[in-house]
Amino acid sequence: MVQDISSNHCHLERHNEFERFFGLIGDPACIASTEGYFLKVNPAWETTLGYSMDELSGVRFETFIHPDDRETSRKGLTLQRAGTATTNFINRFRHKNGSYRWFEWNTTPAADEKLLFATARDITERRLVEFEREITIAFLSLVNTSKNLTELLTGAAAFFRKQSGCRAIGVRTVEGDRFPFTTLIGPDESFRICRLEDGAVKTCLCGTIASGSHDGTRPRFVGAGSFWTNSVPEPGSTACCPADETDGPIPECCQREGHRSMAIIPLRNRGACIGLLHISDRAAGRFSVELIGAWERIAGHLAIAMAKLSAKEQLHTSRELMQALYDSTPDIIFVIDADNRFITVNRAMAAFAGREAGDFPGKPLDFCFPAHPPLFLEENRQIMASGKMTTVTQQVASHTGDVLTFRTTKGPLYDSSGGITGLFGVARNITGAIRARETFSKYEEQLSSLAVQLCRVEEKERRRIASQLHDHIGQNLAFARMQLGRVDTEQPLPDCRKMLRSVAALLDEAIRQVRTLTFELIPPLLHEVGLGAALEWLGEHFRERHQAQISVSRNDDLQDLCEEARGTLFQAARELLTNVIKHADAKEASVTIVRGTEGLVLSVADRGAGFDADAEKKRPGGNGFGLFNIQQRIMHLGGTVAIRSAPGAGTTVTITVPLPDPETEEGRTDR
Repeated sequence: MVQDISSNHCHLERHNEFERFFGLIGDPACIASTEGYFLKVNPAWETTLGYSMDELSGVRFETFIHPDDRETSRKGLTLQRAGTATTNFINRFRHKNGSYRWFEWNTTPAADEKLLFATARDITERRLVEFEREITIAFLSLVNTSKNLTELLTGAAAFFRKQSGCRAIGVRTVEGDRFPFTTLIGPDESFRICRLEDGAVKTCLCGTIASGSHDGTRPRFVGAGSFWTNSVPEPGSTACCPADETDGPIPECCQREGHRSMAIIPLRNRGACIGLLHISDRAAGRFSVELIGAWERIAGHLAIAMAKLSAKEQLHTSRELMQALYDSTPDIIFVIDADNRFITVNRAMAAFAGREAGDFPGKPLDFCFPAHPPLFLEENRQIMASGKMTTVTQQVASHTGDVLTFRTTKGPLYDSSGGITGLFGVARNITGAIRARETFSKYEEQLSSLAVQLCRVEEKERRRIASQLHDHIGQNLAFARMQLGRVDTEQPLPDCRKMLRSVAALLDEAIRQVRTLTFELIPPLLHEVGLGAALEWLGEHFRERHQAQISVSRNDDLQDLCEEARGTLFQAARELLTNVIKHADAKEASVTIVRGTEGLVLSVADRGAGFDADAEKKRPGGNGFGLFNIQQRIMHLGGTVAIRSAPGAGTTVTITVPLPDPETEEGRTDR
């Protein structure tokens, strides 16, 4: 029996030719059923996705499609069942290593045979380039609009979460040898990634990445030292991640939170690790070598932006500190350019000129010194020409018209190349110091005059006391001695009695004179009874001796004053009453001492000739030795002396001293 098998042979040759052609297709090609199952695949699938042809044949291809792309893929399959061919359809297929590849499909259906003929081109690299370009533009826009480091890190975490599709993003910035989380975004408040209780990173995978001590030749480490995996072991699993043995364990909390995809990317700036970027998700297969490379490049932009903003914030803080010091100093500080125009001034300078500091930049010198530009211009020219600092003392009028004395130090201002671009100045107001020096010199003159006058007063007082002792007390005692010498036992008794009575009278007068002299020096009443009683005696004494009407009023016995205060106030009252008799040409005066809220107030007033108090104060040696002495002693007690007088209007001198502290005064009285 002869059978014609030429047609079979022809079919076999066609089949073999198809197999050869199918095997030579460089892109993944397949024949699938309209129900979605692989029937035949070419060898390119293994080189592209890592699966053998046997592993794919008979398997539902939706199993390999990215979850986010399955719905659109189902819609495309529905169209193909209806006989519609599709071109340039894009979805993602899972690689055997867990990552995903982007495929662009061209599919032709054979509806009668319920078959699909399809080829897929791997466009992953193209998609990554496009993706990276898009996300780089978006990220740089984020960087440009971030005002501070916190805003940048918060925005970056949200950016990586959106673009990566991963739910947990963390940014850790370096603090010493620690990398605590600065920004963390998770799906809920309890969701955490790679958080260690003490923030330490030295013994974990994060630490080896941050320190650069990882083994870069091991799997899952890429380019800049990033680590990634799509298959974090389950909690309690004996399976190990490729990094576990050499580079430290996967953080326990990643396993505890159920993360399957995890990437740790160092943030490096100029070779130094300044932080870590964590990207994690509970879904597996989120990453690929190419995708991690893209994230590394974005992380590089983040690290540069972090360093710049950190430096900017530090500079801003330093500037704020410098500005605070600049404005808080009482000295005037100014900077001017080579054209003698203000660049900046501090608050003290603005206050001196009666303007705002912001009004000065760009203004000429006469904006602040309208009466002095020629002098200042010449000084500034010499400084900028010589490059030397100089210190001068100058008098300058403020905006209020007050003429103040300044000691000003000026120096050249240099640019980065060493050229002189202007000058700076620091001026200290020494008006008060000069006035204090003048006052001190005046006091020195007064003290010199005081020493001379003190010697004269002491000599005069010695002569007065000697005269009192010689002319009165001495003569009375001598006469008494003569009278006693005339007493004779043979004289009649009546005559002796008469002589003895005369002697007794002389002795009484001597005793009275001694007491008067003693009271004039230091009245015993001052220490035995108190200041009030002593002042009343002083008023009586002046009434008797000078026939003047002296009234004394007080609201306290003032017995609790210390000896120094009692003595000083008594001597002040006596000196002031003496001035009334000698200079005021007044026969009436009042002495008032009261205990008030501001202290103890002693006032001596008269209605005599008076004088110009202000003119007297300015006159060298003004106010005389007596008042100067009173002022110094009252100042020693912490008090004040106020003089109110005018020609023809009398004089009132008010002395105020602090009220005594009972505890202090008790100690002083005991001494």
